[in-house]
Amino acid sequence: MQRHVVRLAEARERVGGVTGLATRALVVTALVGGTGAYLHAGTSTNGDATPDGAQRFAAAGLHEAAGYDAAQTLSPVRTLASGPATDPEPRAADAAPNKNVRPTMLVNVFHDGCSTPVITTARTVTGALAQGEIVVGPHDLVQPGRAATPRTGMGIHVVRVRFRVEHANVKVRYDVIRKPDAHLTRGHSKVVRSGRTGITRLTYRVVLHDGKVDHRTITKRTIVRSARAKVVHYGTKKASSASRAHRSVDNLNWHALARCESGNNPRAVGGGGKYFGLYQFSIGTWHSVGGSGKPTDASPAEQTKRAKLLYQRRGSAPWPVCGGKLYT
Repeated sequence: MQRHVVRLAEARERVGGVTGLATRALVVTALVGGTGAYLHAGTSTNGDATPDGAQRFAAAGLHEAAGYDAAQTLSPVRTLASGPATDPEPRAADAAPNKNVRPTMLVNVFHDGCSTPVITTARTVTGALAQGEIVVGPHDLVQPGRAATPRTGMGIHVVRVRFRVEHANVKVRYDVIRKPDAHLTRGHSKVVRSGRTGITRLTYRVVLHDGKVDHRTITKRTIVRSARAKVVHYGTKKASSASRAHRSVDNLNWHALARCESGNNPRAVGGGGKYFGLYQFSIGTWHSVGGSGKPTDASPAEQTKRAKLLYQRRGSAPWPVCGGKLYT
């Protein structure tokens, strides 16, 4: 909208077919907009100061000053006031500031990877975002809060919050159930039923902040395949020394016995210096089966040979803790 101030010194006026000279000391203030011109007219000196005359005079002068041709269609003109020129009294609303109107301030909105300066008079951050035409979703995060009062230079951060659903299959380990079996000798075990791994389908609710995963929450678990426990029977029957003695010594698990007694170390010394070698012979027992010196001085093969001789004589009795390993 453009404001024009036009001072008209003289204008000719044709009224009812009579031509005369009318001197008008008139100040016309016009606001020219899409709906026409609004005039504030002063006094007329030629006795033709009727409101209608003043309006036609003002309209003619306004269009003449604006450069309109007589053949052109004149824009409609609305007169806001006519009559004797007087200085209007200032209105009370103009004289005192309106306390309900907030001052204009500049804030910066950081959103969607960019910064947008916003000039606002809003009372809340929500209003400032609306004036900046920045759309904020119901789940989006706004810092400071949406109800906070904007301040000059304030930084407002908008974090876009989105959601998605994800699925994943995870394996479920099976349990091992051990049961005693009186029909099996001690140190023996048997797998009665093999185990099977289970599968569970997990549904996640994934929360993203500005496109990056913030956290996941499991919302549903669906069993695709149940896990099946492994069942193992272990022996509780005590084998007699005689029956063990008749068993072929070469079919016994000497490696397991050595691992239990000495950790498979042919130079091991245990029992406070009383027992030696792979099978923890005492010096007296070692000599009784034909050994010489100390067991730790003999090779692993020599120690195993002497251990087999001892087993043929006494079964697994010389190894009361680890003897059952021979039968595994």
